[in-house]
Amino acid sequence: MKKYIVLLGLFVSMVSQTVYAGIFLGAVDPKNSPSVFSYGWSGLRLGTLVGASIGGLQAIDQHEKLDDSGEADRIGNGAIYGLLGGTALGLGIGFYDLSQGQTGVGALILRDMWYGGALGLFVGAAIGGLTYSKTEDSKDVGSSIAWGYIGGTAVGLLFGFIESPLIVQKPLENQDSPVRLAVIPDSDMNMTPLLVYRTRF
Repeated sequence: MKKYIVLLGLFVSMVSQTVYAGIFLGAVDPKNSPSVFSYGWSGLRLGTLVGASIGGLQAIDQHEKLDDSGEADRIGNGAIYGLLGGTALGLGIGFYDLSQGQTGVGALILRDMWYGGALGLFVGAAIGGLTYSKTEDSKDVGSSIAWGYIGGTAVGLLFGFIESPLIVQKPLENQDSPVRLAVIPDSDMNMTPLLVYRTRF
């Protein structure tokens, strides 16, 4: 029974984090020049859930070996280690963006990892529910949720690396306005400000 309570708590924690964390912590918006600490918060959320998922898988594996001792500790320790590692990773990505003179690439990668993990969580829960209806083994639900979140986060990381440079680069290119302010001398050598329209042929 203890194992089922721990797995249920893991699932409820993941769902509540996914639904409400955006309200309290907010998604990192690259357009609003987020603080480096925003990256840290995003990394904390991701790391905590990934760590808890890994700990949950270890607890399930331990239970299959007929050893029920320390199941909750594995999940708790996984969440703590994930929290610390995720926070460090988020801050590292934030400082990298800062060193590049712009924000956005790292923020978008963290965002895609978060969305991918949330999607993977619910897909994993659905698959686990279908499997449970056939096997009536509750560990299938817990392992599917954990693997779904881990896999979704990994896929989000991959897509983040692919799309984030394109998303950040495109607005920068669009900022190159064809209308410029120029100052030119008139016939009396007085400097006159003019709007200059630049186009390409």
